[in-house]
Amino acid sequence: MKQIIYVTESLHENDFKKSLNKSQHLQNTHLKIFFQKFLHSKYANIASIELLSLKQITNYQIHAEGFSDIEEQDEIKFGKSIQSLENLNHLQIAAGDQITSNFIIGVLEGLKQLHKLESFNLYLLNIKHFNNEIYSDILGCFKNIQHLKSLRFFLRRTSNWTHSMQLGEEIQYLESLQKLYLSFPQNNLNNSALYSLSSGISKLKNLESLNINLDENEISPDTVYYFGICLQPLNKLSKLYLRFNKAKIGDYGCEGLAKGIFNLKILKKVRIKIGPKNNISDIGASHLANSFKSLENITKFGFFIHGNQQVYNKTIELLADSLNKMFIGFKQIKIIFLIVLQEL
Repeated sequence: MKQIIYVTESLHENDFKKSLNKSQHLQNTHLKIFFQKFLHSKYANIASIELLSLKQITNYQIHAEGFSDIEEQDEIKFGKSIQSLENLNHLQIAAGDQITSNFIIGVLEGLKQLHKLESFNLYLLNIKHFNNEIYSDILGCFKNIQHLKSLRFFLRRTSNWTHSMQLGEEIQYLESLQKLYLSFPQNNLNNSALYSLSSGISKLKNLESLNINLDENEISPDTVYYFGICLQPLNKLSKLYLRFNKAKIGDYGCEGLAKGIFNLKILKKVRIKIGPKNNISDIGASHLANSFKSLENITKFGFFIHGNQQVYNKTIELLADSLNKMFIGFKQIKIIFLIVLQEL
């Protein structure tokens, strides 16, 4: 059974309590709560108390925009209240721009008690008072959830604390991880951080699905090359989704990606997007095209590349020809996408 609760100022506090009590009475296992922005802090306090009775919940999703006049300890308590959901195996936290770091501190404390948690989605927008220490605490919590099988981490913020080398050092603790989704849509990750992340990902030998969005991050060819090399040990990987919008991949970066892809023998689904600042010539395109030929188990394929002054018709023809040859006789393919965009 599933229950969705929308909490607005028009919702009387007693009605909110009744809704949560109803979830207990009906033995609902899935609970999703949306908190409107600038709500009175009493709603957070109610949720903190009522969650104590919802031991049966296995899937909990919360979207909080922020509360007015909430005390620091109450916001920490609100985040920490997840610890009472002892049977939880899926948790999704979406924190809006009026939520402060106190809520995140509470969530991280609560995570320590969720021993059955298998899937964790954390979406952070522009959290108030977010600093190096909080970011470090988030990454440090991975040690407490080493049994995790799925992690989605979305971070929208521009600040140098995201350049931390700790990202890769901590993610390697998630040895049971099968699915990893990381999104840094703004310029939040520099070369050092991606280098560290790549090293950490290479340790995740049980990984089956990898999705990384680096759309607005200006990454160098050397770093992309290293990232590609770090894909090689992931011999269980069947899904690979990469977005490099501003990365200057270059021919050297293409060579690294090609080496990584060539080693992933059981890949079934691939989607790669490369932006207009790629600095790729015919040499880099040739590396990629040759690696695509090794995808013998492919069922879905997407390759998107924006042309620039170095991507000539010959390069486009090379990729198209290689991909066409690659799929000849592959009856198991359900969908193929090949979109080559060339700037005029």
